[in-house]
Amino acid sequence: MGYDVEVGAPAELYTRAIPAGATAVGIVRKKDTGETGALLRFPNGVYAQMNGSKIRPLDRGEVVSAMRSAIVRRLDPTEPLTTPERFAAAAKVAARAMLLARRG
Repeated sequence: MGYDVEVGAPAELYTRAIPAGATAVGIVRKKDTGETGALLRFPNGVYAQMNGSKIRPLDRGEVVSAMRSAIVRRLDPTEPLTTPERFAAAAKVAARAMLLARRG
């Protein structure tokens, strides 16, 4: 299957209310269907895709792998981090993804 993830992207585009205890991580897209939704992480380490009021569990390993890939894409070595803003944004995304991956 596989996913594309945008860590820190506005999850509220796909849902109005985040379930109690869940953390909005960003946006996730399923590669095989193209279905896109909010990426949530629950306190027990489970990742889920939410679209409207529908919640679907996701494979944790695939989500973490997609987050790592997203960081690599954001830190593209062909685009140097020449401004403080680009560097700060890239560092923030990397730190958040690593923190979320370690929890649970």
